[in-house]
Amino acid sequence: MISLKQAKELRHGTIIYHMKRMNVDGSPERWAVNGKVKTWKTRPHEIQVPLKHGLWSFDYLSQENLDEFALTEEEAMEKKLRLFKKDRAIKVLKKRKYSRHPLDKHLQIVLAEVKFSNSVEYATYIYNSEDNNYYEGHYFKDVIMADGDYNERK
Repeated sequence: MISLKQAKELRHGTIIYHMKRMNVDGSPERWAVNGKVKTWKTRPHEIQVPLKHGLWSFDYLSQENLDEFALTEEEAMEKKLRLFKKDRAIKVLKKRKYSRHPLDKHLQIVLAEVKFSNSVEYATYIYNSEDNNYYEGHYFKDVIMADGDYNERK
């Protein structure tokens, strides 16, 4: 988790790691700071930091999502394991093959209902049957949005 003070000290080009979104290999997504940290004198508890992931993904780091990012890959992996194992139950709703390529025969796209101790969310994952793990989860509040993501994922 990044503190408000740490977020205010971020500079252009700094790499931070997402603790909930993972790459196919299980490593946390890398996001780069893509501009200047925006702060307000009248609202010192608020920030806005532009972020970039890959070629087309852009977002902002703000006081609402500071708990989703980490400064180091190790911290993100540790948090990911705690989040993924703590008070979680996955119920698979749909699954299909990831691709027709013979090397991908163990990979599946999964639409799942994820029950945490205090909430229910829907997610799409890439499931690897060889190591019995879920990777690259996209989380949604309702099943309709999750189903749309399930149908779009390649």
